[in-house]
Amino acid sequence: MAALTNRFMQPRGIRFEKPMLSHWPEGAMDTCATKDIRRGHALRNATACVVFAAFFAVGVKAQQEPSSSAEMDEVTVSLPMYEVSEAMKQADDVFWSHLRQKLQTEGVDTPATLARTGGALLDQWKSKRLLLSQTCGYPYVHILMDRGIKIIGTPVYTTNHDLPAGEYRSVIIVRAGTAYRSLADLKGKKAGVNDTGSNSGMNAFRAAVAASFPERDLTQGIFASVVTTGGHLNSVRMVGSGQIDVAAIDSVSYDLIRRDHPELAARTRVLMNTPPAPGLPMITSAQTDDATVEKIRAAIKELIAHPDDDALRKALAEMKLEGFVVIDAKTYAHRITQLEDMARDKGYPVLK
Repeated sequence: MAALTNRFMQPRGIRFEKPMLSHWPEGAMDTCATKDIRRGHALRNATACVVFAAFFAVGVKAQQEPSSSAEMDEVTVSLPMYEVSEAMKQADDVFWSHLRQKLQTEGVDTPATLARTGGALLDQWKSKRLLLSQTCGYPYVHILMDRGIKIIGTPVYTTNHDLPAGEYRSVIIVRAGTAYRSLADLKGKKAGVNDTGSNSGMNAFRAAVAASFPERDLTQGIFASVVTTGGHLNSVRMVGSGQIDVAAIDSVSYDLIRRDHPELAARTRVLMNTPPAPGLPMITSAQTDDATVEKIRAAIKELIAHPDDDALRKALAEMKLEGFVVIDAKTYAHRITQLEDMARDKGYPVLK
């Protein structure tokens, strides 16, 4: 995938030590105009964000080329957000094969396999032919919601039993064996974010930092530098190796990484939790009719509540998926921008 060009300015919300990454694994990187929402009104800006699909293996350049326009004409389904390992990819494939069978009996046009394209995830999310995918709340609120992209529902993961169904948080991690006891101890250190368009890696992190320091310190800047890592897995790797000192990781991602990459997770420890937010929603095109949305929603709920064979039960356990709830778009907008305002109200609009 080609590197970002000069027509895009540095995204709001973060100060970079070096240029943004020009490639992501599985091609889940794209650039997009962002919208900055503050207290009930929208302030549009011409900056760009890198839409994140962090939560799966980062550091290996995608082997596939971006989807062609012809490919985007096909009905598309993807589950890109938590594929941190081959085991998770296999579980997603099993889940989709069972969901597809249910949808076919309802007369829904479905693709045979999950799309794993190399560089066109945002195009996929915006496609008129998108049947089902999963996105992050931050790009949903700032890009996709205005395009009429519909929420099917929000998965409930076993990771977050202490939160209301469908919610999640980030865990702020540091290197194992360090003496840090709070974010205050990390002033002047090097921070990392998986992606500037990430709620878990940037927005929630920024809110937690804002709550931990007085406004004078925030205005001056907290960290020596902030770098983009390209994904949550790579953030864990870089914290563990000492390349960065602190990062915020989606709690479900960190749970999966601890299971599937224990050697990496063992080099890190959790310092604290960020404020919670609605989890990563499953979405469909604005062109998907309401009857089809209900069919998909009902089929997912049925699969999770009543798995009909051992393969599906094993896949659900691998995915840590235990439920499915509906959280509406207004709630996403309110909760995501609430985290933004926590920082901006203290004069800290940029993670720095």
